[in-house]
Amino acid sequence: MRENSIIASGVFKDIGCPVIHWNHPRGYSFYKNGKYSARDLKYLELIKEIDSFVLHHSVTYNASATYNGLVARGLSVNFIIDDDIDENGYATIYQCLDMKDAGWSHKPLNNRAPGVEICYYPNAWSHPNLYSEENIKKNNVQPHNIIQDTIHGHTMDVFMPTDAQIKSCAALLWGVSKLFPNIRASFPKENNEIVKGVVKDPSGFLSHFNITTNKVDPMGFPFEKVEAEVNKKNRRPFGWSFLARLIDRMKSR
Repeated sequence: MRENSIIASGVFKDIGCPVIHWNHPRGYSFYKNGKYSARDLKYLELIKEIDSFVLHHSVTYNASATYNGLVARGLSVNFIIDDDIDENGYATIYQCLDMKDAGWSHKPLNNRAPGVEICYYPNAWSHPNLYSEENIKKNNVQPHNIIQDTIHGHTMDVFMPTDAQIKSCAALLWGVSKLFPNIRASFPKENNEIVKGVVKDPSGFLSHFNITTNKVDPMGFPFEKVEAEVNKKNRRPFGWSFLARLIDRMKSR
């Protein structure tokens, strides 16, 4: 498998940050527990099916705990973003299923929307010491800032993802939007404001709380910042973009 690439029906897209795939010795694979929906679709068929991508927070410290928790609950997801940081400021992305196969994490959109679990606890309102120096050291994670966030009309103090996780998530969303032209590269908005609740016709980049009132994830996520970074990547000069697409096609052969 190629490092730094995400995979959809065997087509690789380099997103410029570390990606560990399901069949790597250090990878996490939901193919082992069978709790996913397999689809025998070629890439050109798959892009007709997928029009969304869903973000979650894990309520765990790291990728191992996230994976084990999902397995125990009979669930799965295509991607997990760990709570670490490399020399380039990225957190590790684990791809746990090819995007041709649908994880079980946000029905009823599972079949049209791959998803990602970002590893962090949001609940600063109830446990403000989750990221104390002692817990950071004990769990080998990064510091998390506390901000206020309002979801479904309720305002709370929450931990937000780290800068490294945000950077990796922006790279992942950019790559996904390039692989799937039907995914609108923006979060739902009303009057130019991010919708922090359920939307009638969910598509594009989505939060779990855009799908159901029973979910609040991902809390504390900087939607505008990430969307701006994805759009910035999309505004690269034509010549560079054409060359990158040509290289991608050659790699996928």
